[in-house]
Amino acid sequence: MALYRLTTTTEPCVVIREGDGACIPPDPANGDYAAYLAWVAAGGVPDPAPAAAANAALLAQLDALDAKSVRPLRAVLAGTGTDEDRAKLAAIEAQAAALRGQLTS
Repeated sequence: MALYRLTTTTEPCVVIREGDGACIPPDPANGDYAAYLAWVAAGGVPDPAPAAAANAALLAQLDALDAKSVRPLRAVLAGTGTDEDRAKLAAIEAQAAALRGQLTS
């Protein structure tokens, strides 16, 4: 676990300090923000915002579905696809649509 965690917004705070949960605003005059910037400059990497981490996992699942769809899609496009190929594509698209619905902005 990192010392800081990013947030999904820029106001009122850009990072949360993990030790005490302090909300740190992006204000260069704020000593906590200056400490955070120094930590990053020294190589520190904050934990991602919760939504960003969840989205990364969802996007990885979508990539895996895309890879699964290549063979049946190629067959359908070539005119050699079977009903099984079309059913696979429909199931994959349904899974992908459900995952897309879980993505957060």
